[in-house]
Amino acid sequence: MTRAPSSCLATAGLGLALAAGLTGCVGEMEPTVPPLPTVRARPLTDIAFARTPERIERGRYLADAAIGCVLCHSERDERRPGAPPVAGREYAGVVLEEAEGYRLVAPNLTPDPETGAGAWSDDMLARAIREGVGHDGRALGGPMWWWSFRQLSDEDLASIVVYLRSLPPVRHALPPRILSAAQEAERARQAEPLLEPVPARNLADPIERGRYLIEVADCMGCHTAWEGSPNPGGFAGGNRISRGGHQSFSANLTPDPAALGGWTEAIFVGAMRQGRGGALDPIMPWAAYRGMTDEDLGAIYQTLRLAPPVRHWVNNSAPPTPCAVCGQEHGLGEKNVPPVFARVEVDLGPLTSYTGRFQLEGKTFWIEISVDESALFASEEGGPPIELVPVAGGRFEGRGLTSPIAFERDETGAVTALLTFELGPDRWERVR
Repeated sequence: MTRAPSSCLATAGLGLALAAGLTGCVGEMEPTVPPLPTVRARPLTDIAFARTPERIERGRYLADAAIGCVLCHSERDERRPGAPPVAGREYAGVVLEEAEGYRLVAPNLTPDPETGAGAWSDDMLARAIREGVGHDGRALGGPMWWWSFRQLSDEDLASIVVYLRSLPPVRHALPPRILSAAQEAERARQAEPLLEPVPARNLADPIERGRYLIEVADCMGCHTAWEGSPNPGGFAGGNRISRGGHQSFSANLTPDPAALGGWTEAIFVGAMRQGRGGALDPIMPWAAYRGMTDEDLGAIYQTLRLAPPVRHWVNNSAPPTPCAVCGQEHGLGEKNVPPVFARVEVDLGPLTSYTGRFQLEGKTFWIEISVDESALFASEEGGPPIELVPVAGGRFEGRGLTSPIAFERDETGAVTALLTFELGPDRWERVR
């Protein structure tokens, strides 16, 4: 289960990787009052990744296509379908947004020593990508989705760094980012050192490969209405995203008839290749994803078929109307009705046996289970408690849950873990 920090919720793009969060790392920083907060960061090392043709090619594929780093770190040609990077300005950086007292900058990642990343060490780049700390010690965030890139294996991380080192240097000076003290503090709180190796996944398995690509591209982050009231569910669309004057609601990617239920793999691959004939909003970075292989796009499609179906119609060409599923106004909102869960009568035993905090294996995300009179409630990452309704198959549903929930018990009957089902089962261990 991917949990997106609040700072990313209104940012653009399905997995706009290495996105602008290396912000403000170039040039002299403008004074910030109060002083920048302390950031949790591991010490930098002198690691240098071996430059091999294989790593350059793998890094190119990840950065240019599968994750789409190039789209956030380049000036884009808005006149062309998908707004691809301006030729010759790839990775040279861009000011993404600017207003009074605010500036969001995607820095120059080319190896220019004065205006780019030429003077940064390999570990500065690596730490920024997966741990949210820039070369100058500032906390990263916003559309720099390091919490998703954290899933990158050590080898894929090395490949991206090596590829960036291989780019032709482009001299392009950029101003530093400007954030409020509150924004700086929020990013500092979120930064988290990564102290353990990240092994490679079994990419020979199409489902495991699809899940890996979905996680590192943060598809769930963009295609889930985190700010909906309530959240219609993981991958169920309705996340309002803004970028460069564009605004769009993300599509529902679940296998429901309102979403991808009627799509074949060929239709899905074609849409990712051509952006539905070029009409798909460039907020969806299909200009990058079109460079992915048929096998990888097919693996993503097959993996998305595992998501629980959610009936949530979302459309950006129809006039916006109120939606009873996500509480917002978007195209086809009038077609949506609140879900009704078919409650089953089950003996839950002592409800207090369920209470406690459960944490996703290897992650910091958590779910709190509580009791109120005769009902169970779940709170995701400190959000409001959501009543759990027992349904068929030993699962629990609830309006606003990202996923259905099930519980695991040991041989004594004690609840030891819970399961969620965004893309197949994820196990959350009881931690207290």
